[in-house]
Amino acid sequence: MDTERYTPPVSQLLTYGDCRKLGKQWPNYVQELGLTTDHIPQLIQLMTDEALWVADSDSLEVWSTAHAWRALAQLKAIAAIEPLLALFADHEEDDYLNEETPQVLAMMGPEALPNLPPHLENRHLSEWAKVAIALGIRKIGEQHPDSQPACIELLHHQLQTYRTNSDALNGWLVDGLVAFKALDSAALIEEVYAKGDIDDMCAGTWPRVQVDLGLKQESEFNRKDFVPAFARTMRESLFGSGPSRASDSTLPLDLSALQGGGPPKFGTGSLKAPQGFAKKTQGFAQGTGKKAKKK
Repeated sequence: MDTERYTPPVSQLLTYGDCRKLGKQWPNYVQELGLTTDHIPQLIQLMTDEALWVADSDSLEVWSTAHAWRALAQLKAIAAIEPLLALFADHEEDDYLNEETPQVLAMMGPEALPNLPPHLENRHLSEWAKVAIALGIRKIGEQHPDSQPACIELLHHQLQTYRTNSDALNGWLVDGLVAFKALDSAALIEEVYAKGDIDDMCAGTWPRVQVDLGLKQESEFNRKDFVPAFARTMRESLFGSGPSRASDSTLPLDLSALQGGGPPKFGTGSLKAPQGFAKKTQGFAQGTGKKAKKK
């Protein structure tokens, strides 16, 4: 691993620390390390350094790529968007990459919005990268209300290609539109649901969306109308299609808490697994931390 190419203060990120031990609030790398826009090229190089991505899972260096994209976000480095999203091609199983990319985009603010359409429209880009973009657009709109019309336009435009989008992407596009009460998108959203080209664990079922948009009242539906297809299928596979009581199993049948607000975190909430200290391990679904590694 050639780390000598990195010079202070960027090189300090190589051993800055295990992100799991630093808490949920990101350090202020810019203030603490004296980073400036002059350091953006080297930060991008560090973020995309494959040798660091595949470093030993117990090393501090393996976390340096995450520190780099956080610092780039704090510097509002628009130039980092493309290389960040390109990481999904080889590292889409990385928990931190998936969870933090929307926040990176949000920290860059409305200035990032004009740079996102080409990536959403790129048929070669990972669908999970596109999901991260959709979530980032929602965060930008929430943190900068004046930008919501532009956010709605982006989300609506991408949803128009729902037939070639993944169901998950369509779900999070709808989730953002519902969050912004985009009534002008209601007809398009209804069409997507009618075609079945959506994961309704994201924004909820079509009845739920109508209620959230203020088009109908909750009293106009039955409780089962708000249960996502996946939850219905899970219940029927366990209990059959006939009536059953929640007391028949420990399976939580009311999954409304999983709707909206970002993708359900694996191993959290009612589906939480026994807690061990997550380790960075290489390979898909090995561990529950970065990637369930970050490589």
